Amino acid sequence: MHIVVIGGTGFIGYHLVNLLLQQKHQVTLLSRSPARAKSLFSDQVEVVQGDLSAPESIDYDTLFADADALVYAAGIDERAEPEGDIYEFFHKENVITCIQVIDQAKAHNVKQVVVLGSIFTYIDRTTPELELVNFHPYIRSRYEQQLQALALADNDFQVNVVEIPYVFGAAPGCDSLWKSIIMYVRIGNPLVVTPGGANAISVKTLALAIAGVLNHVEESGPVPVGDENITWEQMLTRISQQMQNKPRKVVCLPLGLFSELTKIGAVFQDLLGMKSGLDQHRIHEIITNESFMDASEAKALLHYSGGDLDEAFADTVHSCPKPTLKGVFNNAIDTLNNKTLDYLKKLDHRANQSNT
Repeated sequence: MHIVVIGGTGFIGYHLVNLLLQQKHQVTLLSRSPARAKSLFSDQVEVVQGDLSAPESIDYDTLFADADALVYAAGIDERAEPEGDIYEFFHKENVITCIQVIDQAKAHNVKQVVVLGSIFTYIDRTTPELELVNFHPYIRSRYEQQLQALALADNDFQVNVVEIPYVFGAAPGCDSLWKSIIMYVRIGNPLVVTPGGANAISVKTLALAIAGVLNHVEESGPVPVGDENITWEQMLTRISQQMQNKPRKVVCLPLGLFSELTKIGAVFQDLLGMKSGLDQHRIHEIITNESFMDASEAKALLHYSGGDLDEAFADTVHSCPKPTLKGVFNNAIDTLNNKTLDYLKKLDHRANQSNT
């Protein structure tokens, strides 16, 4: 099968591309930096240079020439701190850009598309009382992405959206999504956690699941995947076990106390003009929810087994080197300076608006 991967040099994409190559598929990548793609995969992949933020830079005729399938592994996650309208930012990055690419794939007779989405759409479906789409711009963008992508499917054009849970592991040249958590586990004693938990999966097992969608799924629709349900307390304990230090005591905050603390934090964020893809006034509802799933059906359908989460925790820890005291201090100063400058710029902008 000839598969085009967009986002193939990223955290998940790197492992997926290596797996597809092992399975003897032909792989073409879209990349802003062909040099990076070549450094990761040598001459095993074809690389088409282009930038999703500048669609006119992409030669779709070349990208999709003789392609059978597309994996769309690009997008912006909830950690982004946008300027301007929050939803407009996430909508552009996760919906408009994605749908433009899928439209092009369909026009070029690609038969199958797999979009890497978010487990939040699964949680929204299974826990409607949280009203996640109504309150969280990032989750709304993922919902719209899935809705519009699946609307393009027909009898000759299969579209699947993989709903991905929390992912652990490492990839060359990619900063860990869990850097702050690893730092916290290293220095915190006791480790303070909240009630709740989620499903988690290793990036290597996730690659197997995505390949399983390409190879074994025959109908369009969302495909929730996962491996192990784990509470936050269990997660921090098992991450701590991968570090060469004394076991950490884990203390679970009362639900009510944590909810009030997050609301106070949200007020301070509002005062500082900080924006987030998740509504900080309601973030406690997500964190303290047990967002578990039964992954047995996905494992059977997609032919993966999982069970390697502790190995992924170890890879995650090793990808976040223990910082020196000087490094921690310098990073803290840089962060404070950047936040202060951003805040002053916003105050200046507001003052200029009020004067016009």
